[in-house]
Amino acid sequence: MSVSKVIVRAVAMAVDAPCVSRVTTKGDDMRYRVGSFILLIYILVGIYVAWVYDYLTPGILRDIAEALLSIFLWFLVLLGVDLHIGK
Repeated sequence: MSVSKVIVRAVAMAVDAPCVSRVTTKGDDMRYRVGSFILLIYILVGIYVAWVYDYLTPGILRDIAEALLSIFLWFLVLLGVDLHIGK
């Protein structure tokens, strides 16, 4: 079977396939927002508890910030830019 016949067959199958689209309702959107809000509150409370019990310290936060900067700005690191914070 030639490549063109395979392409024609694939296009024909795609055209004949029923289009399945999910219609979102206001309830679905609200459920998503509430779930996201609860997750955000859970994470914020976890950060607060870790800070109070000294699992998070300014040094750790600085290291995390440096790591994130170097990940997202890797091209600057390759150009010789120092992304260390407060050193």
